[in-house]
Formats: sequence, structure tokens, C-alpha cells
Amino acid sequence: MRNRATVLLLLLPVCALLRAQTLTPATPAATADQRAAPRSAFFEYLEACRADDYRRAASFLNLEHARYRSTDGPELARQLKEVLDRRLTGDPGKLSNNLAGDLTDGLDPDFELAGTVKAAGNKTIDILLERVSREENQVWLISSGTVAMIPTLHKALGSTWAEQNLPHWMLVGGPVDTEVWQWFAMLLLVLAAAAIAALLARIVAAAFRPLLRRTPGTADSEDLVASVVAPLQLLLGMALFHAGLEFVGPSVLLRAYLVRLLTGLGYLGLAWFTVRVIDLVTAHLFRRMELQSLASARSMLPLGRRTAKVAAITIAVLATLSSFGYNTTAILAGLGVGGLAVALAAQKTIENLFGGVAITTDRPILVGDFCRYGDKIGTVEDIGLRSTRIRTLDRTLVTIPNAQFSSLMIENFAVRDKIFLNPKLSLRGGTTPEQIRAIILALRGVLLNHLMVDPNPARVRFIGIGQWSLDIEIFAYIKTANFDEFLVVQEELLLSFLDEIAKAGSALAIPAQLNVPFAQRTEPATSITLDSRPA
Repeated sequence: MRNRATVLLLLLPVCALLRAQTLTPATPAATADQRAAPRSAFFEYLEACRADDYRRAASFLNLEHARYRSTDGPELARQLKEVLDRRLTGDPGKLSNNLAGDLTDGLDPDFELAGTVKAAGNKTIDILLERVSREENQVWLISSGTVAMIPTLHKALGSTWAEQNLPHWMLVGGPVDTEVWQWFAMLLLVLAAAAIAALLARIVAAAFRPLLRRTPGTADSEDLVASVVAPLQLLLGMALFHAGLEFVGPSVLLRAYLVRLLTGLGYLGLAWFTVRVIDLVTAHLFRRMELQSLASARSMLPLGRRTAKVAAITIAVLATLSSFGYNTTAILAGLGVGGLAVALAAQKTIENLFGGVAITTDRPILVGDFCRYGDKIGTVEDIGLRSTRIRTLDRTLVTIPNAQFSSLMIENFAVRDKIFLNPKLSLRGGTTPEQIRAIILALRGVLLNHLMVDPNPARVRFIGIGQWSLDIEIFAYIKTANFDEFLVVQEELLLSFLDEIAKAGSALAIPAQLNVPFAQRTEPATSITLDSRPA
């Protein structure tokens, strides 16, 4: 996973190059349209300079105060491009793409700030765009005040360190108006940023491991901490690369695209990191709650984890789209308008989603509970956003949509504190009243003398005279929630019941002879009807 972060960093300059190379300058006929918004006007100016079309680039300058527009315009456009490439600070990608500009930046509504450049005496000059009227249209141009400062700013540039110390072949202009040495420098910067970020990420992970070892129930969390290293390495690497760009100084056009890519990848990397942190936190909480015997953790935490992950990824995608210039407000509005159609098309999905929320909040069952749903029984293995999965007694896995499952009658055997014992003993017809009284007293003694039987209530009653049998009902609760333990106690009690009936000189009716008159029956046998709940 850490290798993926390094690969993403290595691809940054390549992605920016491809992004820049796929943008072709607009035709002169479309210039007025391209100047309608501050961001498009500024970037179209840069694209015209990249294509060495300085005459067209001059059409993005406000030359109202220039004496010779036809001769000065292209040269001023070229000089401004050199100034921007070497001295511009700030992010021109933040320029508004609205026709009216950004009305919340504190500037005059007719001006937009593209960035600042350093001048002599450590002064800074604002690079401004202004809105002017052209043939009944409102267009955005580089302001006349900025144009007037171009010759002074260009004269103060001087020679760079690279021009003084590097061979000529490394100073040759490469793709996107960026010199060869700058491309090599960015490649070395990526490698250095990746190496330093990997070291820092491992140091951070190593600092957290002792804390986890001292926390109960987090013995397996080291793997989760290791999974956080990759997104953390990506975030640190991009931050280091962004800081290093100031020293490399690529062209303003490439720098703008790199910043856009770094911002977008930063949001996605932050979402990646957030998802891993959510896994780490929920695993820690899950173990803590299990140690405290809080069964709700097994149902609530997985659903909460999925919801948090979806929210984090959604926010990151919207922020990434916004960084690339898409109007996320319009996207959200479109989603709102299409929400009704989506709701109608995904009615069942939404029903299942709300069914899952209802099951999780109402908690009729939890993961691991043994329950009866409808006319079937099984153990709950997972409660998801769309469906609930149950392991049946045949060891098959049943998946039930939450909307359907929440409407079923659910009987949860896992929450019972005692198990009901209710056998019916059918004595043979020849049993005398004295024998019945003796049997009832003996059976009561068996119940009350057993430590696992709850004495309140524990009843033995003669409930009826049938055509072929005399019926005694036993009503008692076994003090256990474990069905296997209940079966052991039930077996002991039933055998004791048979012993007491035999001592009284009676026997149970034979099921096969219930339709035979008493005088014709030959062999007494056992007939016990049990009514107890499944495991």
C-alpha cells in the first residue's frame, strides 16, 4: 500500500503535463466568450502564451493606456508571462469562474486578484483582472494598472541561479513552458518527498503502537495502524512536494495544474486516511465494548462505520470536483432536483435502508443472537444497510432485505433469562385417585428439590380426564439461558418423573394404544408431551 502512495506522487508531474497538453487555445472568434469570467480569461491568456501566440495573448490585456497597442501589446504579454513564471505567488486557480466574479473577496466588484509578484525592495505587486465593457459585452482583462507595471517588473527580474550555474541544454524550454532542469528537479523532488514522507509516516505509526499496547483489547490493532501509514505517507508527500515547488519555480500554467492535482489528490488522500482511521477507531471501540459485554457494539458499530465512510468519501469527491473548477452547488442542486426520480427508481433500496436503520436503532436483535423470524430460526451474522444475513440450523446463509425483515415477527431467544419447562404426562386410565395424589406430591418434590428449577412458580397439576388417559401438567422455569444446559436439566427431571410414577405403581399411557379401550391394553409405556423453546 505504501508503494501506491509513492506511485501517485511520481505521477503528479505526468498528470499535470497531460492535463496541460490536452487544452488547446480557443480560436479568436471565441475570445470574447473566454474572457467572460476571470478564471477562463486568465488561463486562456496563459494558453495563448504557451502557443507563442502573443498577439492573441495581448487581447487579454487592458491596453487602454498603451500608446502603441499593435506593437506594445504582444511584447507586454510576453514580458508578463516571464514575470508570472518566475515571481508569481498564490493560486490563480482560485479565481472565480462566475461572470460577476467573486463578490465576497473584499475587493472592488470590478476587480479580481490572480496573485502577487515580488518587486524591488521586497515590495509585492498585485496581479489584478478588471471587468471592462467591449461592444456591449462585459469581459475580464488583466487590469491596466498591472499592465503599466509590466516593464518595471520585467526589468527587475535579472538572471536566475539556474541561468548562472547550469549548462545551456538544461535551460532549454520543455513541455508547458517549463525548462528541462525544472522537470528533472520536480522528479528529484517527488523522490525526496516520497522518501521523507515514508520515514515520517513510519515514525508516527511507531509512536502510536506503545499506546495501543497499553490499552486493553487492542492486541490486533497494529495491523490497522500499519494500514494508516500509506494514506499518511501520501498526504505528507504531497505537502512536501507542494512546498518544494516554490524552489523549483515551474511555469505558472504547469504550477496551476499541479496545484489543482495536489488539491484534488489531497482531498482523496484525506478521505483515504479518514476511512482507515475510522476502521482503527471502530475496531478499538468494538473490543472495548466486547470486554464490557455490550452486545450492541456488534450491530451499531458496523453500521456507523459504513455511514461514516460513505460521508467521508462523498465530501472528498465533492471537494475534488470543486478544486477542478466544477460548480458543486449546481451539482448538489441537480441531485436535489433528481432526488425524486431517484427515490422512485430506488424505492426498494430506500425501504431497505430505513429498515436497516430501524433494526439497528430499535435493536430487536443483535449480531450473534439466536432468533425466530417468521416461521424460521437461525443466528444473526450481519445487519447491513440493505439486508440482514442469518445462519440457519442447516448451516445455510439466508439473506433477507431489511424492509421485509423488519416487518416480520421476531422472537429473540438470546435475551431470555430462563427457559420454560412444560411437559404433559398422560397416565394410563387404570391409575387410582390415591396414586394420582401420590404422583403429584412426588413430582412437586422433584421440582422443588432441584437447584436449577425456579420455585416461583413451580406447579404440578392434575388438569383433566381424557377418554383414554389421565393428564398431569408440569409448569416450571429452569434457571439458565443456555439451551444445552437446559437439555441436561430437562433430562434429569424427566427421568426422575418416570421413577416417581413407577414407584406409585402406575405408568404412562401408550400413544399407539390411545384408541384402544383400557380393558384391551396389555403393556404400559411412556407418553410425555414436551413444550419447550428451541435453542
